[in-house]
Amino acid sequence: MLHHGDEFLHSVFASAADAPKSEYQISRFFWRKKALLECSRA
Repeated sequence: MLHHGDEFLHSVFASAADAPKSEYQISRFFWRKKALLECSRA
């Protein structure tokens, strides 16, 4: 996951751009929460 993280994020945000706005906001919330968890762990 760490090695392919950038590719994965690109695919996620590319699909999010095509998704309905509510689904896009849900994925944005998910990634923000995930980033906060990883920052607090480091």
